[in-house]
Amino acid sequence: MPKDVYYLKHDTNAAHDPKVEAMVHRYGMAGYGRYWRLAELLREQEGGKLRRDKWCNATLAQCWKCSPEKAGEFLSSLLEDFELLSADDDFIWSDRILRDMATMEKHREDGRNGALMRWHKSPNGQPIANQSHPNTRRGRIGEEGKKGGASAISG
Repeated sequence: MPKDVYYLKHDTNAAHDPKVEAMVHRYGMAGYGRYWRLAELLREQEGGKLRRDKWCNATLAQCWKCSPEKAGEFLSSLLEDFELLSADDDFIWSDRILRDMATMEKHREDGRNGALMRWHKSPNGQPIANQSHPNTRRGRIGEEGKKGGASAISG
């Protein structure tokens, strides 16, 4: 069974964001690592949001190899001091990750629709009226060559 692998955009200049620089100043590169591990964790969640429940700090503590108290302190800092994350009573998320997820889903959907159109199906999977597609060839490559005509490969 294949493992699901999720795409997470990580800009090479992310460390130069003023909010990230301030966070690194306070927490060092360990904080930077924790921040990106949280970004990975958020991306793995359905909808890109981490449930904010009684196990949240323990879950983060396990990921970050620290105490639940330290995890809660760091998370509060990310939310309140550096405004790198957003939250409501139920969830924690990154606006940037949600935007990137929506963009990626749009690209996937466009690709699916393009493939369906190429193979003469509408986006809902129903066949489109039988038309020849300009990129399809009739017969096998080289078939003309067998009849003494020009090969499909050579023109």
